[in-house]
Amino acid sequence: MVNAAGTRPSSPSPPNGAEWTRRRRVREVAAVLSRHGAGYLLVRLGLEELLPLHKGRLGHAARNAAYTRPDHLRLAFEELGTTAIKFGQILSTRADLLPPAYVDELAKLRDRVPPVPAAAIRRIIEREFEAPIASVFAEFDDEPLATASIGQVHAARLTGGEDVVVKVQKPGVAEQVEIDVRLLLDAARMAQRRSAFGRDYDLVALAEEFARTLRGELDYEREGRNADMFRRQFASNRDIVIPKIFWPQSTRQVLTMQRLSGVAIDDLESLDRLGIDRHDLAVRSANLVLSEIFEHGVFHADPHPGNFLVLAGGAIGALDFGMVGRVGNRARLDLLELMAAVVDRDAERAVDAFEALGVAGVEARRDALVRDIEHLLDRYVGRSLAALRMEEVVADVFAVMRRHRLRMPEDLALLLKTLAMNEGVGRRLDPGFNATAVAAPFVRRAMRQRLRPGAWEPELRRALIDLARVGLDLPGGMRRIARQLNRGELTVGLRPQGLDEPLHRLEAMINRLAMSIILAAFVVGSAVLMTVFHPGGQQTWLGWFFALGLLAATVIGLWLLLAIWRSGRR
Repeated sequence: MVNAAGTRPSSPSPPNGAEWTRRRRVREVAAVLSRHGAGYLLVRLGLEELLPLHKGRLGHAARNAAYTRPDHLRLAFEELGTTAIKFGQILSTRADLLPPAYVDELAKLRDRVPPVPAAAIRRIIEREFEAPIASVFAEFDDEPLATASIGQVHAARLTGGEDVVVKVQKPGVAEQVEIDVRLLLDAARMAQRRSAFGRDYDLVALAEEFARTLRGELDYEREGRNADMFRRQFASNRDIVIPKIFWPQSTRQVLTMQRLSGVAIDDLESLDRLGIDRHDLAVRSANLVLSEIFEHGVFHADPHPGNFLVLAGGAIGALDFGMVGRVGNRARLDLLELMAAVVDRDAERAVDAFEALGVAGVEARRDALVRDIEHLLDRYVGRSLAALRMEEVVADVFAVMRRHRLRMPEDLALLLKTLAMNEGVGRRLDPGFNATAVAAPFVRRAMRQRLRPGAWEPELRRALIDLARVGLDLPGGMRRIARQLNRGELTVGLRPQGLDEPLHRLEAMINRLAMSIILAAFVVGSAVLMTVFHPGGQQTWLGWFFALGLLAATVIGLWLLLAIWRSGRR
């Protein structure tokens, strides 16, 4: 049975709750973070109860002093497996949230996992297609070409003779990711309630973004559709090769695509042996990314060297379309406005452009942000375009974001990271490569299009429609407000900002005080009753009741003292 996309529907995975329970995973995460000395992150987020013994008193190995905190965070993610590795890889694109040392270290995360036995891979393929593997592929190589935490890649041949690669999702991965994603969302909600850091960065929204991206990586049909989209966009460009997707042999957990043969784009020795002009290759690679952004509005958001091959004729083969970013027409105009503000050294306009691009928290810190942008622009006064490094500019922008606790939209953060990574690949190919010079023609073309009257026509049409609606609604609205004023029915509501944390602390103090009074009254009352009433005979159980009550009161009192002590330490 084939659906409208030309693919066979995947059968639901069997439940695997016995293997991955929520409580077991929480304990595992806490133990790994403690072992790598990363428990301080949870303490800062107000989640220290997840690490009650994070001081290292369980006899686990001491943290290796040769490793830095970023090193240990990367090692912890690698040890926690699939979801944590993918989470770390996504975090490595968010330099607006993490300092450069953490971003650079998390960018090293790679899926270093042993391969799944071929028999298990064959079972998944046969389950997905509800048929023997021999009826799907004429040949299937049991030896994997590559193994990652989510999937495994095998070479195969179709019945029509085409050489393909088959990407198969490993068993149990979807269930594990779903459990971890739910834990991540729960932790984000708790952290946002309990810490200023969580509220400043809106951790719930960030966690939802990460969850959406992680779940998207499990959908191979989505990746295939992305590949088809890029293939159509670059169909007339002979410098770019996008592998063809074979939909009859693809499902949500199995992706079959054309096999490309070439060398990694950063394998300099192999490129030299093939006689590839490395400067020309760097320019063509940059043109590929810039064309995606400025001409198509959709870009490959994971442009590390492993995802690009150089084929025998010199064409660039792009792989792995699981992570894709989008830039709409309005966002492109706002980006151009930001560039114009930078060229004119107009910090106010630059901040306005940040707000238009959807950067969260701009208005709350506007005056300080304008001053910082002015200082940033002063660094580039008198420097030519050829002297600017995209990586340096992006790093400076992200530093300002972190300093003011601003949060970029996911696609904008991916865009800036993609531009910086692409420049890094270009400089590895040719140390004299200048990404801004290559980008200049694209920016000039986009600026000319921006100044054309036709480019503003949709915006003006929408604005006129909105203005007409407001004009029609305004008289009636004003009459309603006037009637409410005359009747004294108009009410104004105020919502104070910044009081959530003090009120939470006050509520906790009152609760503890009330508990202390009740506990003291219980202890005193029990003691008085025991002195004036001496149960005997068949009333011996009352004595046990008093004794158990005093024991319970002692335990609760100790717990209350421990909670107060820990609160004081924070």
